[in-house]
Amino acid sequence: MDIQKSQEELKPLQQTASDYAMHAADASKKILHPVGEWNTTKIVFTPEKVEHWLNGQMVLSFVPWSEDWYERKNSDKWKNSEDYGKYKTGYIGLQDHSSPISVSQYQNQKTIDRISEMSLEPHVDRKVILDELLLA
Repeated sequence: MDIQKSQEELKPLQQTASDYAMHAADASKKILHPVGEWNTTKIVFTPEKVEHWLNGQMVLSFVPWSEDWYERKNSDKWKNSEDYGKYKTGYIGLQDHSSPISVSQYQNQKTIDRISEMSLEPHVDRKVILDELLLA
């Protein structure tokens, strides 16, 4: 898949590292590796600030649930989605546009802390455990 071509077909609010339909990633700081090479991402989410890092560059930052955040939420795609952004905990979702997604290493401090407390037996369904950890 041609990453550059597929990115050009999407609006900035839909492209890699953007907060979908809310905040566009800074294209001047966004470095995407070619197909076959891994990209790294780090999302730092606190009640005071959200940062999205892509390949070592901070490409997005915003204040969740701020006046600006609510203006964006209520002005476009999510305006009729009453529950959008309502919950402070939940799942982490990966968005794609008809292309495969691969994850090499996943680190979530809360998940890592919980896994260290659990004994994972070979017969245990890891998807169920991950769902449980993400909800805890």
